Amino acid sequence: MNKTRTTNKNMLASIVAIKCGILKKDADRVISATFSVIKSEVRQGGKVRINGFGVFDTAWRKSKIGMDMNRHEPVEIPAHRIPVFRSSKVFRKKISNNPKS
Repeated sequence: MNKTRTTNKNMLASIVAIKCGILKKDADRVISATFSVIKSEVRQGGKVRINGFGVFDTAWRKSKIGMDMNRHEPVEIPAHRIPVFRSSKVFRKKISNNPKS
């Protein structure tokens, strides 16, 4: 069985700091600012396109009938926006050509 490795924000800041030769706290501030801008743009209905990586965007979900499991009654779930990420072809190709270690 293959174990998957998860990198959290703290680990990401450490990696970026090492690769860029900057302090970890500076890398953390840059990462936080980047995520903040992405969230703000997407929240306002915009797209964030990062060449070679992908696009952060929103998609609409239609209203639908769900089930309230406590009352066993149908409940209308209103239409709403959700955040989506679509990876670029370049990124998908890099991932598919990289065998797991």
